[in-house]
Amino acid sequence: MNILLLIGDITIGGGAERVVVNLANAFLKYDHKVKILSFYKENENIAYEIDKNIKVDFLNLKSQKQMKKNLFYKAFYKCYESYLLKRKYKDMDIMIYNNCPQFPLFKNKNTKYIHFVHSHFKKYRNKNNYFDALIVLSNYKVM
Repeated sequence: MNILLLIGDITIGGGAERVVVNLANAFLKYDHKVKILSFYKENENIAYEIDKNIKVDFLNLKSQKQMKKNLFYKAFYKCYESYLLKRKYKDMDIMIYNNCPQFPLFKNKNTKYIHFVHSHFKKYRNKNNYFDALIVLSNYKVM
């Protein structure tokens, strides 16, 4: 199975980044083909140890702060990113968005889209229609 794990910036050290690295290493042990896509690159190195057989791609070689200053980014770039992902990663069986602000506006027919949320569900309730599954990693109780 081909799995793509997506993260905002794999080079910053945080909980979501650790989850992505741990998932990638675990999927690889079960003989899945795994790639990581980081939308941004704040630092030079990845914060956590990753298996050498896992390829890490960067969509932008700038930080998210630098990208947000660009008017094109604010108006159109999120759509363009989604289009690029659809074309570049059309062979993926599963794409796991891990705490990303991006959404799959353009989708491949045979790909399953999963979103891992690292906060409470209420924030993402209206955005779930972009994904096939929404996994909430939180202690927050939904009533």
